[in-house]
Amino acid sequence: MADPVIGQLYRPVRAGYPTPKQPGGVGNVVTDPTQPCTIYPNGGNPSAYTPQTNPTPYAERAACWFPGCGHAIRSWEVAIDSVGGAPAALILCPLCSYIVDIYQPPDLVLNVNLCPLILG
Repeated sequence: MADPVIGQLYRPVRAGYPTPKQPGGVGNVVTDPTQPCTIYPNGGNPSAYTPQTNPTPYAERAACWFPGCGHAIRSWEVAIDSVGGAPAALILCPLCSYIVDIYQPPDLVLNVNLCPLILG
């Protein structure tokens, strides 16, 4: 298997979730079928009503970060894998596993001066 690279989906298959796709290839926005659907008043038929409320969940409106995949998130996921035969820490979007950054050696991710957004 090829080494992970920044901009690709690390684990596109997640148990219990539809598979996100990256139609433009590595480094492009992810189409993720788990994004919220529009909220319709009174549980109405989507074809008969127009949205009356903001369809974006509060968590997305209050997001802290917007990785290259296009999601709005409040925290990162960190995974350990091998890149070039050496261990590395992969910084991922927790919703689709889009690789945002790679740190070698993985201990660098614990350095608050290098990664203030991860730990701070």
